[in-house]
Amino acid sequence: MRILFRFLGFFCLLVAVLGIFLPLIPTTPLLLAALYFFSRSSERMERFIKSNQLLNSYVEPYLYQKPVQQHIRIRTLIILWGTLFISSLFVGAESWVVFVLLAVGIGVTLHILMLKSSFES
Repeated sequence: MRILFRFLGFFCLLVAVLGIFLPLIPTTPLLLAALYFFSRSSERMERFIKSNQLLNSYVEPYLYQKPVQQHIRIRTLIILWGTLFISSLFVGAESWVVFVLLAVGIGVTLHILMLKSSFES
């Protein structure tokens, strides 16, 4: 089971790192999944994610219930809606896909807005 968890952890980490550069890949959930798998298979990799400044910045608000800075929220929402808009241009007349993109956008926006902000600390 440990080998499977280690494999899944590396897979999630790899895809999460790709998600840093490709906005439609969900970086934070994949990093949280990688931490889950590594916590059961590799303390070294778990420490690596938590000590890496870039990777930890994605998961820190979830792990330690720290506030998310306002400029990060704004940047995230701009990237989210920008990529959703561009994606909707590619699907064109497929209205059900546009509806799904809109639903995802609204859901993620609500989630980001509900995260603890630096003003609430």
